[in-house]
Amino acid sequence: MRMELSHMRQRMMAFFRPFHHLDAATITCAGIYFDWKIRKADVLISFMAHEMGHGFGLLDCPRCRDTVMRFFPSVNQGNGFYEATAADKSLIRAKYYRHVAATVSERAGTY
Repeated sequence: MRMELSHMRQRMMAFFRPFHHLDAATITCAGIYFDWKIRKADVLISFMAHEMGHGFGLLDCPRCRDTVMRFFPSVNQGNGFYEATAADKSLIRAKYYRHVAATVSERAGTY
């Protein structure tokens, strides 16, 4: 969704908003909002990849250099990433498998 976002927080150009959760770790419906000021397609893709990272449980990482979760220098300048990096995928895998293992062990006693 495209809209004006500067009224929410200064320098906010995009954000991920979960709408419905099954539990604390499972989002079933979400939206990504982009500010109208983003004019370049490659920058929009970079923001999209970053916001999708939030959907996978990744946090912003202002000092990191090897992640899609690093900050953006300005409105129409991307962060240099257009998809999850190897470091991002590794974190997502670790979070996913930890959640699956916990869910399986919780359910083990219920059958």
